[in-house]
Amino acid sequence: MGAQHVGLLFYTKVCWLSRGKCLSRLYELRLETEIFLRENENNLHVHFDNEEFVMMLAYLADIFGRLNEMNQSLQGHDVTVSDVQDKLAGLSARMGVWQARIEAGSTASFPFLDEHLQTQRIELPIGIKDCIIGHLDILSAAFKSYFDDAPLDVPWHRDPFNTEIEPTEDEAEELAELKVSKAMKLAFSNREDLSSFWLSVQDAYPLLSKKASEMHVQFATIYLCESGFSDLATIKTKSRNRLDVGNNIRLAVSKTEPDIRGLVTRAQQQVSH
Repeated sequence: MGAQHVGLLFYTKVCWLSRGKCLSRLYELRLETEIFLRENENNLHVHFDNEEFVMMLAYLADIFGRLNEMNQSLQGHDVTVSDVQDKLAGLSARMGVWQARIEAGSTASFPFLDEHLQTQRIELPIGIKDCIIGHLDILSAAFKSYFDDAPLDVPWHRDPFNTEIEPTEDEAEELAELKVSKAMKLAFSNREDLSSFWLSVQDAYPLLSKKASEMHVQFATIYLCESGFSDLATIKTKSRNRLDVGNNIRLAVSKTEPDIRGLVTRAQQQVSH
């Protein structure tokens, strides 16, 4: 039909990211979908002639797209609990902005919906506006019920040089000494990441290093578990179902790159007899 997309995208509960992708794809192919349903004498085609249905479809594609972006930003090997908490707090703050904009009659936060309204040169109906505001209220409340706002890390964990010292803390003496050290401040500013810095000061500031390192060993999401299962499914196939995968999995999930050239060099070549 000359459409931008030529493949059919299925929605599956196994990967909930596909929910947002399916909604955005359906919105982009709404005209082609309507023609297909009409040619096959399916009564569902009448929904795509309903302006309010199309506007709600555009909004859902936008909001699930936002959730997809947030979920993907939480994935990765180096994501910590602090990163996750910041992302979730940022999303909650954004929801407040989205709601305020909708109440003011602006749809700038929702690209699909905004594009549709501008293309059709229409205003957002009061009923749709109230529905969106109500949905954002419910979504914000759901996030607050799932994720506690209580801090998961110590205040000085991310910036020890600009944090007030609590005298009651066991690490107060070490933190006071660390804050006045120009060498440590330079090392902190030149760090690759927080975990490498706190591990590097393990001998000089053991209490600080131990408590800060505890923030990095926590599982922030199930990403590492899921990626491990994916590696296992790739290594242990039906043809290799009796394989002892202990060493293989350890190598697959490790971030250490093996020195293949060095290993081959040290290995004894098989000589002919």
